[in-house]
Parts: sequence; C-alpha cells; structure tokens
Amino acid sequence: MPPQQTVAEAIAGRTGSLAVGAADLSPLPDSVGATAAAAPVDARIDAWLAEPLSDASAVRIALLRHPQMQTLLAELQLSQAEARLDAQLPNPQLALARLREGDARELDRALRFDLLGLVTLPWRQRAAERAEAAARWQAAQRVLLLAAQARNAWVDAVAAALMARQTAAAQEAAELGVELGRRMVRAGNWSAWQLGQAELALAEARQRSLAAEHAAGLARERLARAIGLADAPERFRLPERLPDLPAQLPLDVAAAERRALAERLDLRAAREQAQQRAEALGATRSTGALDTLTLGVDRNRISDPAGRRTQRGVELELSLPLFDAGGARNARAQAELARASAELREVAERARTEARTAWAQWQRAHQAARHWRDELVPLRQRLSEETLLRYNGMLTSPWDVLTQAAAQSVAVASAIAAERDFWFADTELQLALTGTSPRGLERPSDAAPTAASATPTPQGH
Repeated sequence: MPPQQTVAEAIAGRTGSLAVGAADLSPLPDSVGATAAAAPVDARIDAWLAEPLSDASAVRIALLRHPQMQTLLAELQLSQAEARLDAQLPNPQLALARLREGDARELDRALRFDLLGLVTLPWRQRAAERAEAAARWQAAQRVLLLAAQARNAWVDAVAAALMARQTAAAQEAAELGVELGRRMVRAGNWSAWQLGQAELALAEARQRSLAAEHAAGLARERLARAIGLADAPERFRLPERLPDLPAQLPLDVAAAERRALAERLDLRAAREQAQQRAEALGATRSTGALDTLTLGVDRNRISDPAGRRTQRGVELELSLPLFDAGGARNARAQAELARASAELREVAERARTEARTAWAQWQRAHQAARHWRDELVPLRQRLSEETLLRYNGMLTSPWDVLTQAAAQSVAVASAIAAERDFWFADTELQLALTGTSPRGLERPSDAAPTAASATPTPQGH
C-alpha cells in the first residue's frame, strides 16, 4: 500500500479544518522522487490559489507542497520495509566445497535452514504488523501537526493583516487630529502644549502602524513557509477577515476526555508499540535458551580410482547454553514490554490532562472573543458616537473625539487579537482530541497592541 494512502487512512475521520482524507493526499507520488503527479498537484494548488486563501486550502496546500511531507513519506516507507524484513524467514544457505587429495576428488553440497526463525515466525509477523501500525500512527501525528501549524500560520497572517489595516486607520485619524489641532492653535483655541499632545499621539500611532505592518509581513512569510510556498509568497491572497466564531462547543469536558482516549493517534501508536513488545517477548520465550537452531541437508560425492560414491545425510546445528541460558534475552524483552506499558499509561494520562486543558482554554478564549465582539467593541462604538454628538453640541473638545476614536481603534484591535487567540485554541483543542499532544505546536508570537499601551490619555480642553 502506498505510504500516502496508509497515512490518509490513519487520519480519516479527524474533524474540523484539520481533517485530511485520501483525496487530499492522493496526488502525492507513490515513491520518493517521483514526478508523475506534479501536474495534478500544481493544478489543484492553482485552483485553490485562484480564490482568497481559506484555512482549509492552506492545510491542503501544506500537505501537498511542504518538504516535510516527502521526508515523512520516505521515513514511513523505511519503517514499512524494516517491518516486512523482520517478518520474513531468513534465506536458506547453500554451501559448496570441492576437496582434492591425490587422485581422490570430493564435492560437498549442503543446504541449511534456520529452524529457529521458522519457530518464531508467527510472533515476528505479528510484531512486524504492530510495528508497521505504530509507524503509521506516528506518521499520521506528524501530518496533523503539520496541518495544525499551517492553520495557525494562516490565522496569524489574517489577523496580522487586519491589525495592520486597523492601525493604519488609527494613524489617519491621528493625522487628522494634528491637522485640526494646528488650525485651532492658529485660531487661538488650543495651546502649544495641547498640540504637542496631539503630535505625540500621532507619533505613537505611526510607530504602532509600522510595527503592525512589519508583523503582518513576517506573518505572511511564516504562512508561505508553512504551506510550502516560500519560493512564491505572492501567489496567495488573504481573506478580509477571520471566520465567524462558533456558537458553542458541542461537547462537555467529560466527553472531550472520552474522545481523546478513543481517538488520539499518539495513544493508538503507544498501544501498538506495547503489543509489539508483547509479541517480541513471546518470540523470545518460544526459543528458550536457544539462539541458534539450523537444519542442514548434505550431499557429498567422492570420486577416486576405486570408483564414484555418494554420501547423503542430515545435519542439525544448535547452540549450547553453557554461558547464556537465555535469561538475559528474556529479561530484556520483559523490560522492554514493561517500559512500553508504562509509556502507554503515561500517554493516556497526558491525553486526559491535555484534553481537559485544551477544552478549558477553548472556553476561556471563546468567552473572551465574544465579550470583545458583543460588548466591549459596541460599547466603545456607542461612546464614540455619543462623544461626537456632544462635540456637535459644543459640549466637549475635538481632543475628546479623537481620544475616543483612538480608544475604539484599540478595542477593535484587541477584538481581532482575541479572535486570533480563540482560533489558536480551537486548533489546539482539535489536535488534543483527535491527534497528538499540542505541546509540539508552535503558536505564532503575539504582536497585538493592548488597550493599556495604545490608548492615549485624554487631556483637558
């Protein structure tokens, strides 16, 4: 079975935007270095890039373009080959000898079979099947981790682009404030100190805009590298916004824990490894103290002046357990089984903990994002509108209007950061429930401004 098909089957049924199936991996070549599938791969990628890049398309492109996928498939092929080698009988050995003494000639032929390999073959075959299954689950973990990295990079790039546009709009508002302040200074309605405050706010807004623009460029580069388009980052366009927040999580913490124990790929790999060690222990016990048992069939032909004659016989070769009675091999196999069993328990406990933690982080991030979207940003918007009405009624100063506009801009930026962090938490939850430990998942750095650091301090009239 081609390695990409085994990986696709291993991760079939994974939910959410990390879901990958055989259709997503089928264009990959059956063997490393093959190029026959390059045309359909490029055609599919071009079709996805014709539209603004979605998170699902980013994941699919990463699985088709990222160099790590070829490394992963090559390693899986290697693991499959090693497992098949371990499950085969050793080849019989043929020995030929031609001896001469005076006028006598002797031709010896011997065919030897490894009986010990035949005795242990059932255990070794089952162990090889377990090893191949474990390698498949481990490869599937790496595929899902690669998909999660691509999705996080997409979320970060979209959020950074939104942040850059938001800070650019805040800079434009600050520029209008400075222009208005200069007019009011010329009219004698503002002091030089008040104008200096407006100019300081503009300088800070410009700095935030430059930082956000730089962060957006870095995030785009990270996304290009994560999806395998580092050589052509200009090929994709980002959407204007992040996806809508889901209404709620359709499972409670107990269901999340049960799902992790049932579906986690690292847990399945650990189970297969423990079963492999159990089969290896069975093979070791089946041989007892023997480490060599060979059956040979000999046929010797002797030619001399008296005539020609043939000798036939059977030969049995075995090791004498004088110094090693098999106790060390048996102890090693038992220790390896005990270690694999302990690792299985450790992975299960980690899956429980990480499922609960990821579920709690999802809930917290979801509440925070909805709080910013449904309460804080609308309140800031309403306060800005009320301040503008007061300014039109000559009840407040232009500076108050600009201050509220800047505060609203920061609130929107904080809402963007909260939504971004929620989608990071969503990716980690999906990985913790159906994939592997999210500890290996890199979360892009947080470059979002905070309300405390970005909101200008209102000044007097």
